[in-house]
Amino acid sequence: MSANPTCLLLSTNGAASSRPALEYGIWLAGRLHTPVTLLGIVERAADHNQVDELLSEAKAKLQSAGIEFVSQIIKGDNRSVLCAQAQAGQHLTIIGPVDRPLVKRWIQGRSFRRIQKDIQTPLLYVKEPWEHLQHILLCMGGLGYATDAERWAIFLARQLEASLTILHVVEPISYDYPTAHAVQENWHAILATDTPQGENLRLGLLEAQDAGLNTQFKALHGDTVHEILAEVNDHDYDLVVMGSPNSSHSLRHLYMPNVTAEVAESVPCPVLTVEFGQHLIFEI
Repeated sequence: MSANPTCLLLSTNGAASSRPALEYGIWLAGRLHTPVTLLGIVERAADHNQVDELLSEAKAKLQSAGIEFVSQIIKGDNRSVLCAQAQAGQHLTIIGPVDRPLVKRWIQGRSFRRIQKDIQTPLLYVKEPWEHLQHILLCMGGLGYATDAERWAIFLARQLEASLTILHVVEPISYDYPTAHAVQENWHAILATDTPQGENLRLGLLEAQDAGLNTQFKALHGDTVHEILAEVNDHDYDLVVMGSPNSSHSLRHLYMPNVTAEVAESVPCPVLTVEFGQHLIFEI
């Protein structure tokens, strides 16, 4: 396949659960005016017809929308093929749930978590039909690892004329040092604190405001996953943007929950994960 150097990578293994991600990718490509790489992955011979059917539907919609695309069918394991093709250019990879027998899911874990770990491009996870984007939630940890996620969120908000909410969750204290205490004691006014978190969050908010976006900042206190899910459930967000757990250079991500995966698997709206170092691939 002669992949476009900068494009959206859409894929299907024939599972009906991949249709919302295909449809969302086509809609987003039209809004961003960017080409598409369309990939059919045949894991079993019995799946070939379903892959052909979904690819044909996607091609017809791409042609109708006037979106440039290339397509190919490849035989092999879904995750291995997808990860290999994602490295062929600068992609935003869009995926949906991959149907797996319950026993296999229990043994191997959910496919999203394994793809998230292995893939080296920003990953947009779409579980349900969703073709509008008016309000983006950007989750920032405050230590600089979400810098690239922030730039992706600002780009999408500008391109789609969406509002942006920046959310920072302060977890109960786990380290006994002065900065941690300062953050805990002043979490409700963290933007005003003389801490690395306060400085990074101020810079993020300023960058979004300088881009002319309708932006607000929220600070919450508690368990990160619980607070993010509550925020999404209480408001009408169309996209959640987060950093990847692999963005952290500390050992903390080895024993803490995979916040990004927990959120992506729980919220109805699409979730974009951007690892530190995955720079914006689109021209501004």
